[in-house]
Amino acid sequence: MKITSVKVTKFDKDNLKAFVSVTLDNCLSLTRIKVMDGKNGVWVSMPSQKVKEEYKDIFFPITKEFRTE
Repeated sequence: MKITSVKVTKFDKDNLKAFVSVTLDNCLSLTRIKVMDGKNGVWVSMPSQKVKEEYKDIFFPITKEFRTE
């Protein structure tokens, strides 16, 4: 699987620094990835959706190999 496109939109509000969209193999698009700045440094938040009172990831790797990739 190859990254075929990356789009970064800067958004400096509180600890949110940017939104990122990534396209894999020109066939899978991941949007609403957040770049956050926390007390331990910069980190990436996967896209999520609010369900009742909590947020649930809507995209995530399900195998160890894919997570590593």
